[in-house]
Amino acid sequence: TASFEHAELIRVVEPTRHEVDGEHRVLAALRRSDLARVLQEDYDTAAVGFRAAAAGLDAAAGDLPGWTSAWARCRRSFASLVAAAAETRTGAGVDPAGFRADRATWERAHAARDSVLRDLDVVIDLAAHPEIDGDELGSRLRAGFAHLGVRAATAECRPGAVRLRLVPELVWTQIIGSVVSLELRGSVGPCGDDDWSEAVIAGPALRGEGRDPVADMLGGLTPEDLAPELREALGHVIPF
Repeated sequence: TASFEHAELIRVVEPTRHEVDGEHRVLAALRRSDLARVLQEDYDTAAVGFRAAAAGLDAAAGDLPGWTSAWARCRRSFASLVAAAAETRTGAGVDPAGFRADRATWERAHAARDSVLRDLDVVIDLAAHPEIDGDELGSRLRAGFAHLGVRAATAECRPGAVRLRLVPELVWTQIIGSVVSLELRGSVGPCGDDDWSEAVIAGPALRGEGRDPVADMLGGLTPEDLAPELREALGHVIPF
């Protein structure tokens, strides 16, 4: 389906009004130059938001949660910009003025985001649990972060790194056999400073069943399955 938001530009061509078999018919026309003008105005409106959001990335440098919020605004505003550019391309047959420069700005913003992730170190402080192999769980968590382009280690906290404190909790249910869900609850923040927020990592990937549900859960915890849970839990402070 398609929609057109500028029906006000369609004009009836007066001399063509006539009646055929009792039906009144008219010919309507749309000037391409008028359409191009209003579509460019729509693009310019979207571009104002995108350019402000892109500038906000520089303003938030050094503040990871702030930069992550700015990145989310930049990404959303660029999606609106692309939609406006596509509308202009379809309706007027050309890219809107300014789109090439705005696309270059987006590419620089995306490169900056990649650099933030590449330079980030996450230190996982994983509490012990009597029913869970902590070394294996730590390895799975590190692999999930690596899948998202972030280095993570279960090591001592050090200045400049992000500390992720996690306490494992197993939630058992009885359906047909035993089913276990793992919830990792804790906090995230900079090493040596106050936490930014609580953190809860949970979801379908952290679920096991069968004769040994915990082993089944850990054995099936692939980086591809864990990555969405990490993004959901930490995407407000890390720009995955």
